[in-house]
Amino acid sequence: MNTMIYKNKGDWFRIFFAQNLLLILAFVVIFLSSCESDIKKVGGFSNNKLLPDLSVIELDGLMSDSSLVVAKLKAPIANKYSPKNQQQYYDFPKGIYIQRFDKVTRIGSSIKADYAKYYLDDRRWEFLNHVVGCNNQRDTLKTDQLIWDEKNSKIYSKDFIKFRKENKVFQSKGFESDANFKEIKFPDLRGTFDVAVSQ
Repeated sequence: MNTMIYKNKGDWFRIFFAQNLLLILAFVVIFLSSCESDIKKVGGFSNNKLLPDLSVIELDGLMSDSSLVVAKLKAPIANKYSPKNQQQYYDFPKGIYIQRFDKVTRIGSSIKADYAKYYLDDRRWEFLNHVVGCNNQRDTLKTDQLIWDEKNSKIYSKDFIKFRKENKVFQSKGFESDANFKEIKFPDLRGTFDVAVSQ
């Protein structure tokens, strides 16, 4: 066994450094070449996805207008977003159920959907996928896309709809109505048929 004797405390470092210089240089070259200086590539590691300002789990709330309760809504998740240079909106990715009240807080209509978005400035709702709307007379609307324009108090769709009123079913490409489904227009009526009314 060879034992080295060092005269100076710093000798062992110089000898170790000299013997392993190539190994140290190779390590430094590999380490430095793996560093990325391209800003676009480095930025790719960050998540540019818009994150919500506010998230609510199991939302169960009331909406009011001039201190009058106008609606009740329930949603598993509600997220509020404030994108740059765009209006703020609420997103309901797991669906929503809304009951709209009349002036004496009776249920005037309801809407249920698998997905919804509410634009704050426009006061406009957008409902998507398995949308079902009902009024207090049990008239029922089914579609996959529905817009509720609160400012103008109207509901409309450009998608295929099925509307049932008492013993009649109307099928149309699009429709327009007041907020309680009482005054309905079918611009492209595709069919009407009778159904049995259960007692």
